[in-house]
Amino acid sequence: MKIAYIITTLGYGGAEKMCMDLCNEVATYPDCEVYLISLFDHTSAQRSLSELNRKITFITAGKKPGIDISTFSRLDKILSDIKPDVVHTMLTGLFYGAKYIWKNRNNPNIRFIHTVHNVAKEDVHYALNYVQGLLLRKVNIVTVALTQEIKDTIREYYKISDAHVIFNGVPAPVLSEKLKEAGDEIGQYKKDEHTRVFINLGRIHPQKNQQMLVQVFKRLEEKNVVALILGDCTEQNKPLLEKLTAAAGKNVHILGRRSNPLDYIYHSDVFAMTSVFEGLPIALLEALSLGKVSICTRVGGIPSVVENGVNGILTDVDEEAYYQAVLEYLQMKDDTIKEIQRKAKETFEQKFTMASCARAYMQLYTKQ
Repeated sequence: MKIAYIITTLGYGGAEKMCMDLCNEVATYPDCEVYLISLFDHTSAQRSLSELNRKITFITAGKKPGIDISTFSRLDKILSDIKPDVVHTMLTGLFYGAKYIWKNRNNPNIRFIHTVHNVAKEDVHYALNYVQGLLLRKVNIVTVALTQEIKDTIREYYKISDAHVIFNGVPAPVLSEKLKEAGDEIGQYKKDEHTRVFINLGRIHPQKNQQMLVQVFKRLEEKNVVALILGDCTEQNKPLLEKLTAAAGKNVHILGRRSNPLDYIYHSDVFAMTSVFEGLPIALLEALSLGKVSICTRVGGIPSVVENGVNGILTDVDEEAYYQAVLEYLQMKDDTIKEIQRKAKETFEQKFTMASCARAYMQLYTKQ
């Protein structure tokens, strides 16, 4: 079976990581021939191609910034040459795959799959949504939502009622050779050996709402805590980064992007997510895989993962509510924390491994 995955770039977002991890897992199936197509050319600022299974054929479509009409034809030719049995699109892969998809809409030998990674109206730029919605309604494309909450937004936004739900998965955690280096760096920010370390992993963006995290930790300056923010920042969001840096205070440290985020999660006590909307965050699943306590806003698919007081803490998107949630954690007894950590790891192993995610997709690829 030939499977072609199409995604915008191999950047450091959760959708990109999930796509690469899924490709790697599916490539281990003996009868699968995997192609990964990035619309944009690959650069050194993106994830390393060394992260890909050697059996995967990686192709780029040479897309230019903005809406690049010529990409429709280039991608059409790439797919026509591959002759895939399955075309699985993510993010803007559906939009730019429109020519090939429409041309082959009545071909019974090709199965089209599209995964929506976020609440529907936020998954891609609004300018692309008309074409994507038209394709999803008019062509036999199997639509996948990461959670029931996202499925509900697909029904409302795209007027599609039959989306499947497949939870994101992540591979079993593998720490890097830079583990000690990450621990040493975090040690520089701790006030003493008992300091509780909170980590926020996500790009600098209004969606991630790091400004609320900064405000909360300014109120905690007398507590033995620090918050570390790890994530990339585009040129567009440089003003936000400057505001966060200016407001950070002594308890918040903005570290930028790291190529080994799992090592930083490992050396932290709490995974802190303050987003105003989300799909099913890969970083949260990675925190679960390492048995970390998570304090997250109750948005998107997060309530499908975190059960308040059982395997983490849920709170509203509100500074006071988040502040109280942090205080709740700081007042917990060690036995309670250890039980939440145990439950977090158990949740990952039961529901969110990449092996189980890939099996669910393989059922869609082969279903007649």
